[in-house]
Amino acid sequence: MVRVRVEVARDAVRLHVTMRATGSTHGRPDPTLPERLEREDGRGLFVLRSLVDQVAFNEKGNSVCLTLRAG
Repeated sequence: MVRVRVEVARDAVRLHVTMRATGSTHGRPDPTLPERLEREDGRGLFVLRSLVDQVAFNEKGNSVCLTLRAG
C-alpha cells in the first residue's frame, strides 16, 4: 500500500509518498555508471532528483517528500 499526499502552497508544491515497507532505495549507486547502464532498476529517484528542487526522506526510509518550488 502506498499513501500519496499533495500540498499546494504559493511558493511550492510538495508531493509526499509513503510506503508501508521499511527502507528505501535512496542510497543506490548512480544508474549512469558504466556497470549499471544495462540494469532496468534504480532510475526512478535519479529521474525525480533532476525534475524537482528538493528530495527528502524520513528517518525510516519509507517516505519521500518531493518539492517543486514556484518560479
